[in-house]
Amino acid sequence: MNVLFGHLSPKISLPTVHSKLSDIDAHAHLAEQACLLNTEHSPVQIGSLIISYTGEPLWLQTSLCKLKKQRGFAPSLAQAYKAAGIDCIKQLNGSFIIIIHDIEKNKTTIAVDKMGISRLVYQDQNGLSFSNSIKTIQKYSSKSLGIDNQAIFNYIYFHMIPSPGSFFEGIKKLEPAHYLEYENGQLKKTRYWEPTFSEETSLSSKQLSEKLHAHLKTAVKRSIPEGSVGAFLSGGLDSSTVSGNLASFRSNPDTFTIGFDAEGYDETPYARIVSRHFHTKHHEYFVTPQDVLDTVPKIAAAYDEPFGNSSAIPTYFCAKLAKENGCDTLLAGDGGDELFAGNDRYAKQKIFETYNSAPKFIHKIANAPYKGYPALKNKKFFSKGHSFLKQAATPLPQRMENYNFLHQIPPETIFNADILNKFDTEQPINHLVNYYNAPQQASTLNRMQYMDWKRTLADNDLRKVSHMCELAGIDVKYPFLDSDLVDFSCSIPSHIKLKGFKLRHFYKQAMKGFLPNETLTKSKHGFGLPFGIWMKTNKDLQSLAYDNITSLKQRNFFNAEFLDSAMTQHKSGHASYYGELIWILMMLELWLQNNS
Repeated sequence: MNVLFGHLSPKISLPTVHSKLSDIDAHAHLAEQACLLNTEHSPVQIGSLIISYTGEPLWLQTSLCKLKKQRGFAPSLAQAYKAAGIDCIKQLNGSFIIIIHDIEKNKTTIAVDKMGISRLVYQDQNGLSFSNSIKTIQKYSSKSLGIDNQAIFNYIYFHMIPSPGSFFEGIKKLEPAHYLEYENGQLKKTRYWEPTFSEETSLSSKQLSEKLHAHLKTAVKRSIPEGSVGAFLSGGLDSSTVSGNLASFRSNPDTFTIGFDAEGYDETPYARIVSRHFHTKHHEYFVTPQDVLDTVPKIAAAYDEPFGNSSAIPTYFCAKLAKENGCDTLLAGDGGDELFAGNDRYAKQKIFETYNSAPKFIHKIANAPYKGYPALKNKKFFSKGHSFLKQAATPLPQRMENYNFLHQIPPETIFNADILNKFDTEQPINHLVNYYNAPQQASTLNRMQYMDWKRTLADNDLRKVSHMCELAGIDVKYPFLDSDLVDFSCSIPSHIKLKGFKLRHFYKQAMKGFLPNETLTKSKHGFGLPFGIWMKTNKDLQSLAYDNITSLKQRNFFNAEFLDSAMTQHKSGHASYYGELIWILMMLELWLQNNS
């Protein structure tokens, strides 16, 4: 990763530019500098503007595309900024962090891309420090940064720390589609884009399908860089679509998949079907328990705050395989489920919403047995019915978190009383409610998808894939997050994206004849890691996990009884459910060991 770092004093003046962070190290009193800046592309002055950026911003407007091709991105941005002000960034596609210093206004604006492919963190203390790395902010901070207690609770809730928070006091993350303005020592944050869910109804399904294929092809074409490029291929809809479109531009492209010797987790047969269908040069690697033992500490340390998504392991090995086979860039399929209704929870929530919209007499009949005989709710058969009614009575998006550990296990059972008193236990759910309610005039499905753009994609999947590719030494692109494709997905009527309870209905219909039938009919898996299953029989994995959880007891975050119970429950047969809890606790301790 090219490390971005900048510091602005409360009284901004012309930047002192440094091409290497080692140059910045020479300044003992960073806060006294007017402006220190290290970026991937050296800052250039164009008239009264000083412009720098990282990533690969692309213009949606044709005239600006031509200007960028002729003169470079910075001149095209300067022209767009002079014409439309900061609103010009709405016309940007791709991944980017851009920095514009307006000399006349003595104001600096810093923006990130719409979907959060690039990440910016910042600290508003003795001026404004910003970077794409928390560790870099820490390095140049004027004081030691402590752990934000709330982040402990949020990590257990989400298995990562969602934006705008971070694991450290005083450091924040800039959310996707936002920019910062720093002027006269004052910081202002603004959202510059949000989707319009138009639910297009004038086009036929055939016309929409044709537009989908055109957008996908364009998105993949835009993502293909110079040099050697391959694709992740799990055998699912999205990676298969990306691989197939890549094959239309590159003959016999490389595709890469990860397998497991574990029932219900291995999808290599589906990936092989897709590879044969599109004539790709296919590569496979089977991850073993020993691989997990060898790489877990390194992967935990690679993130600049605790991160508990276990599929980081297979993602790393897939990226490593691509690097070893000469690829410079991988195309990933992340985003398709969140754009075209592919997550199981969307269909599940539709069941509850369908019940809630039923006539009142249906509700009365359903609840009658439990009102007349309250003890029924504890009986085996009737308990499921009672659970359904209880969930149905919970509003969205709160209902989507019903099986979250922190809704199944009382927080006072999990956490030490001293730290529990410092938590706002409602913050995570309020965080989700704010995202769910943000879109204007959106359907229930589109609200869930938008919320997942922020939580599942920007703060989780993109961080997982980008960091693991970086660790493997390879670049990654996300064609499904192309702005035109995202906007198009917002026009698809909800009732055909999710027809009845059929996930990805429109998408699957559109892909008939392009993707193999086996791909269209398979159940969803992805690169999940069978950690909980393996740990039941592999004593070394078990020792790695249990030893780290035992060490976690010394940090006084958690009740020792809870940690002991998690290990006992895993041993007693709840391998998958408690295996996930064991994983996130283990990764927290491993990260703390490397960052204390």
